[in-house]
Amino acid sequence: MVEEGFGAGRMVEVVYQKGDGKKYKGRKDITKVTVASDVDEIADYAFYECSSLTEFNFGDSKVTKIGRAAFWDTGITKIELPDTLKEMGSFAFCGSKLKEIEVDVEKINSHTFLSCHELVKVVLKEGVTTVVDNAFHGPNIYMFIWPDSVKKVGRDVFNGCNQLHKVRTIHNTTRRKKRK
Repeated sequence: MVEEGFGAGRMVEVVYQKGDGKKYKGRKDITKVTVASDVDEIADYAFYECSSLTEFNFGDSKVTKIGRAAFWDTGITKIELPDTLKEMGSFAFCGSKLKEIEVDVEKINSHTFLSCHELVKVVLKEGVTTVVDNAFHGPNIYMFIWPDSVKKVGRDVFNGCNQLHKVRTIHNTTRRKKRK
């Protein structure tokens, strides 16, 4: 059963509908979201500061875009991005609790994973061509896997990623970070 509405201490599960935009922005009571099948975009700031949100399911939706700061400061630790996804806005997952992520979009925008301090593993899939400035600024990434399709890398992509020890291409060539 899906409940809607605020309630003292009550945790809520919602279905994100086409046209919902950012109506859930700042809601601390939302723990689970399922995306309706007709939704093709998660709006800018849609779940901004929904810190109790830990589970997000794209279901059968055909989402092609995740907007700017859509999951800023959420409690999501793992999310399976849909195969239909083409674009993620800047700051999309900024400050979220993600632990690992697989990304299959052509371009990773600036600060997409800024301050995701629990993010330890990133896998970019074949087809990703561009990683923009500061895309992964600050996380504790330990392992980063990236495909040969990446042709353009911006400045300070791994700025503050002091735990990064292994960068591996899809073809299994491994480069280890030199210890100081």
